[in-house]
Amino acid sequence: MANSPEIDSFLTESLGIPPNFFITLPRNDDWSFIIKLHAVIESTLIHLLTSRFQDERLRGVFVEMDNNDIKRGRLAFVRALDLLPSHSRTFIVNLGTLRNLVAHSIRHVGFEINSDLNKDVKKNLRDSMLKMHGDTISIRKPQSTQPTEVKSSQYIDDDFKLAILRGVISILTLVLDADLARKGIIGQSHQIDYRLIP
Repeated sequence: MANSPEIDSFLTESLGIPPNFFITLPRNDDWSFIIKLHAVIESTLIHLLTSRFQDERLRGVFVEMDNNDIKRGRLAFVRALDLLPSHSRTFIVNLGTLRNLVAHSIRHVGFEINSDLNKDVKKNLRDSMLKMHGDTISIRKPQSTQPTEVKSSQYIDDDFKLAILRGVISILTLVLDADLARKGIIGQSHQIDYRLIP
């Protein structure tokens, strides 16, 4: 099974994500993983806003904005225009908080999500992921062709790092679907599977 050409085009051409990025990302150390995922979210919001206004001249303005400022930043526009659900915006804020905790000092280069994550930040991220995913998550286990339903809480607790990645993928999927709808390609939701991204 492969991703559709629309997904591959969206990731590489619209967002500038290099091929194989999501395949290798989970193997990154946690510090790099967090910083890279936050960069993906930033690129996604810049694309979402530029596409919404249908004016490439605004891209430079959105690039210079803060991501998480809910009064003057990208998320202020996303919220005002209702471009993403509130639980997705909350997840973005919580991911931004985590990124800010680790990114501003090289001392955090050895940061590990499972052992070093502040309890409050972890709880906020976990709560926002539970709201994003609902009670169950459909996963495809290795060597299986059929998806399996698992409890969201168990999935998140079993592999918090992969659950954060899944949260980012969920937001990418929402933005991809909005892009396709703007282009007149509607009627089916596309689920981006990081294991299938070339």
